[in-house]
Amino acid sequence: MSLVLMVLMACGGPVEEGASVPMRETPWRIDFYDGSGNSYRFERAGPTDPARATYDPVDPANSSSGTYSGGDPWTSELAAEEAAELWRWVDGLAEDPSLRAERREMGTGLVRVRSPGGEQSVVIKRTNQLTAFETYLPSLK
Repeated sequence: MSLVLMVLMACGGPVEEGASVPMRETPWRIDFYDGSGNSYRFERAGPTDPARATYDPVDPANSSSGTYSGGDPWTSELAAEEAAELWRWVDGLAEDPSLRAERREMGTGLVRVRSPGGEQSVVIKRTNQLTAFETYLPSLK
């Protein structure tokens, strides 16, 4: 069993390895801003297009401390199972009302989903689930 899967199981993520997930109607886009202000964008333009991931880190010139760096930017293409796993995470965070914060503050996460069904934005409290999600995201590089 992979480390990522064990973290998911421990923190309220998906629990079945290899479980199938229905395909999402396209186009879709997920924007996530972590507790430090780094941003991730995941998107899929159409049913025959690959899902893509982009990481845009905070750099020292734009950080509140003037010294923080979120590392190097990256982009990648997601395999179908990676996109499905990402959606399991996002759905789990967005659908759990106990994880929601009233407003965006340092340390919270912001998830914004845009799809043919509409748009939803949710601010996520600093919790074990948010920390686990933030730990998982770099694996999509």
